[in-house]
Amino acid sequence: MVPIPMRNPFNTTSKGIGEVIADSYKKGAREVYLGVGGSATVDFGIGAVHALGVGVYDMGGRKFPPAAILKGGDIKDISDIEYGMDLFPGLRLKILTDVDNPLLGPNGAAYVYGKQKGARDEDLPVLESYMAKLAQMFHKKSKGRIRLEELPKMGAAGAIGAGLSCFLPCKFYNGIKLVAELSGLEEVIKSSDIVITGEGAFDTQTLEGKTVSHVIKTGQKYGKRIIVICGVDRVPKEVTRKLGIEVYDLRTRFDPEACFTRTGDCINSIVCNEIKPTLI
Repeated sequence: MVPIPMRNPFNTTSKGIGEVIADSYKKGAREVYLGVGGSATVDFGIGAVHALGVGVYDMGGRKFPPAAILKGGDIKDISDIEYGMDLFPGLRLKILTDVDNPLLGPNGAAYVYGKQKGARDEDLPVLESYMAKLAQMFHKKSKGRIRLEELPKMGAAGAIGAGLSCFLPCKFYNGIKLVAELSGLEEVIKSSDIVITGEGAFDTQTLEGKTVSHVIKTGQKYGKRIIVICGVDRVPKEVTRKLGIEVYDLRTRFDPEACFTRTGDCINSIVCNEIKPTLI
C-alpha cells in the first residue's frame, strides 16, 4: 500500500498493530489472531510494543513519551526497554505467517525482505545490526531464556512477531493452514469445478508455503483445473507446466498504470475474455 518512492524501513512503524491489539483487549477480546506478512516495516515490532505500553528509553536514559511513534530507524537510539511486564492478563496472541525465515542472517528479516520495503544494499547490514541489537537485549534481560535468533518465523513482517513474543503469550501458526482449516477451504475446493487463485508477484517465494501454494496443492489433490492470476509472472514456464497450472499475468496484457489503478477491471477482462471462453 505504500507507494514505491515512499518506502523506507527506517521511517515506517508497526505502532498501528499495537494500538489495534490494545483496543481489541479493551473491548473484550482475549484471543487475537495476527496475520503477519507484506509489511512496510523492519522495526522488530518496537512500534507495536511501545504502543502496548512498554517503556522504551533513548541513549540519554529518557523514556520515549506514549505519543511517540517509534520507527525502524529509532532502534539505533534505544538504550533500554522495560521487561517482565504483565501487559494484558489473559490475552493470547496467535500469529499467522506463511514463511519460516529466521530473525537474522542471509534468510532473515533484513536481507530477505529489506529491499522490497525500500532498503538499499548498503542499508541491509544496518538493519541487520538493529535486529541483532534488540535480540541481544532481550536475551540478556531474560537471563538467556529468550533466544530469538534460533527460532523460525521471527523474520516475518519486519520481525514484529519477535518483539511481541517478548511481552505477550504468543503462538506461531502456518497462516494458510490455519485459515484453510477455519474457513473450510478444502471442502470448497473439493466441490468446485475450477480453482482460481492469485498473487501480486507469482515467483518462487509464492511456491514455498504461501497461500497460493496451499491452494494449488489442494486443487491438485482433487484433480481440479487451477488458474493463477497475478500482477507479474516470474515462475519459469517449465515449472508451471510441471505443476499443471495456468498462469495469466496482468503486466504483459495491460499498461502499468492500468495494472495498479484499475486492477479489478484488468482481472475482469482476463476472466471474461480469456478464461470464460475455455469453459464453454
